[in-house]
Amino acid sequence: MMINIHNYAEFDCQKLVRDVLRHEAVIEIIKENFVFWSVTHDSADGLRYITHYKAVSFPHLAIIDPRTGEKILTYPTQMDVMKFCNVTTQFVADKPTFDPFTWQSTQEETPAARDVSATAKRSDSVQIIDPEEEEFKRALRLSEQEEKARKKRLNGEHEIFDVEDLLDDDDDEEEDEVVVEPVKKTEAPPPSAPLAPPPSAPPAPLAPPTVVAPEPDLESHRKFFGASGDPEVTVKIRLPTGAALDLTLPNSSSLEAIWEFIGARGFSAAEHELLKNYPAPKVLLSTLDKTTLLTEAGFAAREMLIVQKKDDDE
Repeated sequence: MMINIHNYAEFDCQKLVRDVLRHEAVIEIIKENFVFWSVTHDSADGLRYITHYKAVSFPHLAIIDPRTGEKILTYPTQMDVMKFCNVTTQFVADKPTFDPFTWQSTQEETPAARDVSATAKRSDSVQIIDPEEEEFKRALRLSEQEEKARKKRLNGEHEIFDVEDLLDDDDDEEEDEVVVEPVKKTEAPPPSAPLAPPPSAPPAPLAPPTVVAPEPDLESHRKFFGASGDPEVTVKIRLPTGAALDLTLPNSSSLEAIWEFIGARGFSAAEHELLKNYPAPKVLLSTLDKTTLLTEAGFAAREMLIVQKKDDDE
């Protein structure tokens, strides 16, 4: 948002308006990139601005972030068309958005970029583990442990003979008879009585049905448009959240088209009011009938509207 604090007692303010702000190139730059707000220094809004932003010299031309209220740039008091265009175009090129992360030089490497680069360099030394291979090795180790435990249990019950120990080393041809006792079978314990099934829990109460609200129709405002061949009006609508919406419609359309447009986006007429040409002259469009045509409401080819929440005592 570009701010101009005008002092009629200062001749430089008159020169700024006459020689700079009314130049075609300056008007085109402001229309494409800014919302322009001009107010006199002795008005209520002007005094509030001067008190808050410490404006002590005139003319005072500055750029404000409309979301945070931060003053980003103050123009010099002595300025011509060429200096204005150079300063403004450089500002727009350096700061295309109000995101402070985009204001850093592209040559400067951020800490996040350095972390990503370091991670990429370390990626070659990281060992990749296959979960399936690890599971197979674990199962193989368990199988070997079970086999060793089974052999230990057999050694505890019966003595295992080696065949070579049974052979006679003497010259006699008589062979000793090897007797291997059969393994005694152990009787399995009698089956126990089946356990009674646990009592079933009561069924959980059914959840109430979910009511899905219908999605708003974002194109419903077009039914209030005028004739398509009539001259068009371009309206920039500033929402309470700080966002801005653009709407182009015939000048023979009714105010209900604008109300329907912002209502479909969550700003109903019951809780909000609509201001035209803020801050001066201020026109409260909420007091007009919705069937009033834009031409009857005094709309020009380009207008700016402000949507604000109604006071609680209204």
